[in-house]
Amino acid sequence: MKRIIQNLFVPAIHVVFIGIIFAATWGVHVAGYAGHAFILFMVLLTVTLLPLFTYLSHRIETQISPVRYMDLYIQTVDSILAIESFDEMIKSIFDQILNCIHVRYGLLLFYYHDRDEYTIFYQKDKRKKVIRRANIENDNILFKVIRGADDVIIKSQMNENIHFERAIIYEIEKLDGEVVIPIYFHDIFLGLIVIGDLKRKLSQREIMLLKAFASKIATLTVNGFFFKEIVKKKELEKEYELALRIQQRFLPTTSLRYGAIHINVHHQSRSLRSREFFDMFVNQGDSDDVRISSFHMLGSLALVSLHMPSVQSLLQSYARMHLSPLQCIKKLQKTIRDKEIMDEDLSVCHAMITQGGEMQVSCHNYYSPWVYTGKKVKRLKKVQSKENTNEKLRLKEGDMVIMGCRPFMEYLDEKSGEFLELLKKKESQSIEKITRGLVDMMPIDSTDDAFDNLLIVLRVEG
Repeated sequence: MKRIIQNLFVPAIHVVFIGIIFAATWGVHVAGYAGHAFILFMVLLTVTLLPLFTYLSHRIETQISPVRYMDLYIQTVDSILAIESFDEMIKSIFDQILNCIHVRYGLLLFYYHDRDEYTIFYQKDKRKKVIRRANIENDNILFKVIRGADDVIIKSQMNENIHFERAIIYEIEKLDGEVVIPIYFHDIFLGLIVIGDLKRKLSQREIMLLKAFASKIATLTVNGFFFKEIVKKKELEKEYELALRIQQRFLPTTSLRYGAIHINVHHQSRSLRSREFFDMFVNQGDSDDVRISSFHMLGSLALVSLHMPSVQSLLQSYARMHLSPLQCIKKLQKTIRDKEIMDEDLSVCHAMITQGGEMQVSCHNYYSPWVYTGKKVKRLKKVQSKENTNEKLRLKEGDMVIMGCRPFMEYLDEKSGEFLELLKKKESQSIEKITRGLVDMMPIDSTDDAFDNLLIVLRVEG
């Protein structure tokens, strides 16, 4: 409302000013003090003073109500929102140009690099059916003869007696066209403008106008592509943040102390499609039983965020039924398969350990854990966990079990001697410091961005 009043202010002042001059002039004329020459003089004076009056009124208005940056920002946003899309803008401008050069028929044909196909984007005068399908063959001769933005094809200038040019004329006529203007963004070919139904020969200025429009189309198309990419990136970021919030709600804390069992976890999200998850809990079905799970999932963030709680809750439910790790994994696979929860085969490692140090481990398509024995003979060895088996271990005070994702376990396999020396030095330290030391052993370039970082360290303490 405020802007409407401001827009009406200057015209209203003009009307009042002219009305005062007219009334004063007419009054003097009626009183007999001046003749027709005076009236003419006052009209000329009014026309002369009107621009000055406009300038002064504008200056007064800016002093009374100065323009704020926020107002300019709102006007800019309103203008942007008024543009429904870059596509609609291109169609609207194309229609205006055709009207300007008095042409009723035109065609915009775009090349989509991601699909490697040519498609009719827009056709003016829809009564004409150019082709039954919008797609045009990639080997069309029009695309072969055009090598740059200046390669304008005019049918009337071609010779039908030359075989090569006759083939070009034939393709132009299939599109009901007479003039073809290429669309280029620098050296990138984006499509064609086809003009037809000409009543006269196009002038050089009109062709230059069409070439300028082709250049603007190229700029708008590229800007529209980057705009869509930015929007897509923002949507992906929002999806990623939402997925992380969902996952954080279901993931346990990174530390668990229950009796003699101490567990510490290092978990870092790095991948968008390949995720590592973990779970550790005291089995509610058996208070002497602590469970540890690590599993690897593939898929989009949104899909994985839905599947992760399902897998987690199923494993916890099966553990309460006093099932062994192998039985839990088999029952989990059967449920996923029967209910069609996931398309991909789940990679999982599930373990249970009692307060007495008795441990069972079962892995399916997952890296086997390593065991460090911390008594007389200090060793670091890999658990030979086979598919569809329950590996049983007997852990003593000071012994540790290391589980983790592919980059960690592969590097541990390669540098087991160095990791053994590290564990010997740090075995008297807290499990948090041991975990930190193992993570620091990993070189930066070996942490694969295609995987999350996951390292689980379990130690039996007195």
